[in-house]
Amino acid sequence: MRSSIAIVGVNDGLVRGKIEARYFLPPFQNELLARGIAVSHCSFRDFILSDRRPDAAVFLYSEGHAERTSTWEMIDVAAKTAQSRKVPVVQDPSIGRIVANKKRTNRAFVECGVATPRMVSQSVAAFRVFSNEIAGTQAPTSVVEAGRSLDQKRYNTELIDTVHEHRGQRYFVVLRVMAVGPHCISIYLRLRPVEQGSASVHSTDTPLDAGLWNTMYERLVTPQAEKIRVICRQISDGLGFAFYSHDILPERDTGRLLVCETGFKFNDSSTRSHMMPLRGQLVFDDFLSDILPRKSAEAFAIELPKIIRRRAEHNRGSAGHI
Repeated sequence: MRSSIAIVGVNDGLVRGKIEARYFLPPFQNELLARGIAVSHCSFRDFILSDRRPDAAVFLYSEGHAERTSTWEMIDVAAKTAQSRKVPVVQDPSIGRIVANKKRTNRAFVECGVATPRMVSQSVAAFRVFSNEIAGTQAPTSVVEAGRSLDQKRYNTELIDTVHEHRGQRYFVVLRVMAVGPHCISIYLRLRPVEQGSASVHSTDTPLDAGLWNTMYERLVTPQAEKIRVICRQISDGLGFAFYSHDILPERDTGRLLVCETGFKFNDSSTRSHMMPLRGQLVFDDFLSDILPRKSAEAFAIELPKIIRRRAEHNRGSAGHI
């Protein structure tokens, strides 16, 4: 074997929707093995107490859950342990703390040149505002009309018009992008009928209509695929390497793509289970088969030598300053 990685935290109960282990891990690991990368599993506790020294450690945890609990302490100890052993960490808690908080994420996007909805800090809305919880997913959201007061403890941004039409019906649209560091692995649609009255779009809101999905995909995703790949590279360069899911808003009138949030995720299990009845009917459905985990492994295998090299260069630089 040329290299090895440890996947840390698979059975710790901290993953919380970040990976569908039985679906994702077998083809992911098999593809890595075929490329000369050995994979082992351990808990955070085992990683801390043992003397494991893989070429890299991939941390599995829910950054949102860690933000709301005391989980960061254990993850931080594991990261410091890896650092002491000169082992690079994928999904380091320094990145996790950014993506766990939507305000921090927004500021990070602005700093690295990623287009994102404008954050609103005023106490009164000057225009229509989309209001969300600062941390967590599937939290209650609302649209605040101009002139109304804003709860400044929430994550408030300008409302982006993502309404697109198909055969006389109007839908809120969000693009979900799975990325391995700078590599765009999969892009799919999430749609919600406007008549349902909420601009917050989740996987299970998407109608099981292949014609709708295919038309919207060819209209909104295919022409913008290269721009989306650039966005993936920008986020990875700005925040750091991780297995990400980026949510992108396709603005109706301008065609702009604005990243509203991101987070750690290996695969989207809710989308896969919801959309499975349409497998074989969609213009793009790699997220419904083992193609997605295999593509993720291919991308990770490309980046792993770079991750190891950067860690080695950092170690040499640190030693030079002692």
